[in-house]
Amino acid sequence: MKLLTRNEELEPMQLNLGEKPDKYLHHTTVYYDHLKYGDITPFIKLINSLKNNGDINNSRCSCTINFRKYPKEDGKKEFDYDLIRNWVQKLYERIPHFFYYLTEIDTLEPTRNIFLSMASIQFYQVNGQKVENIVFFEEETRQIALDIYKTTIAYEKKIHGANSRELKETLERVLRPFL
Repeated sequence: MKLLTRNEELEPMQLNLGEKPDKYLHHTTVYYDHLKYGDITPFIKLINSLKNNGDINNSRCSCTINFRKYPKEDGKKEFDYDLIRNWVQKLYERIPHFFYYLTEIDTLEPTRNIFLSMASIQFYQVNGQKVENIVFFEEETRQIALDIYKTTIAYEKKIHGANSRELKETLERVLRPFL
């Protein structure tokens, strides 16, 4: 079976991040076909492209993952969908340090939603309607958060020989409620 993929090559968007005015934001678009077939190649291609271009040292906190054209339901967030949860979990199995690359530019929500796609969660139901409060299975989720933190920090240390304040602060903002 041949996978139908729709890879969009977006030009990197130049950001002005204070001390790093030449940092770029790299986008990965994940479409329904990727989700349906568990195809993580869009993000793998982005990471390989950064490595092959010698840009791996500047790739920390510079990538986004955008989920597009999947069947959406009112009131659901990205982490509510099994297709997205399965895709993110598969990515984590392949690249356990992928949070090294993710940014929180504009808003923390997309990166936190990616983490929540890995968390052990359940929702309260009231009269058959989902309520916004999420119950986390604390022990399982805390272990996932710790594993993400440790593997990401270890990967950065391997690449740079030290850990940056930027990455630690990003991880702590994403994972703080769960550690």
